[in-house]
Amino acid sequence: MRRGFGLVYLGQPEEGLVSLQRAERLSPLDPFAFNFYIGMGLAHFAAERPGDAVQLTRRALAERPGLTWPYRDLAAFYAQAGDLAAARDALERFRKDRPNVSLSSIGDGLRFMYPSLLSRYLRGLKLAGLE
Repeated sequence: MRRGFGLVYLGQPEEGLVSLQRAERLSPLDPFAFNFYIGMGLAHFAAERPGDAVQLTRRALAERPGLTWPYRDLAAFYAQAGDLAAARDALERFRKDRPNVSLSSIGDGLRFMYPSLLSRYLRGLKLAGLE
């Protein structure tokens, strides 16, 4: 799973997706399986398939009710898919427990992502309303 995330962060989303899918197959009862879907969602987003990214991230949320941090991803993914109402709603859910979060603080925290992925991710959050 970590290899998959690393490949996505390095700009190799298709290879990362293969690793994440393999991790899911090797550990089908993993109590942290929701992370497989978070990673696959990011891989699809990185490969410019935001609709697939939304579906997988929603699956992660369904598997682990109560999580709020994946709503940040959803906000970016929905915005890039053109659903600004859903993007704003996801951002609002994310910010509920993080009222002081900013675009620059997220950009700083995710600076390990390859530049074009980080740029699109931040652009999505900006479209969703984050400043």
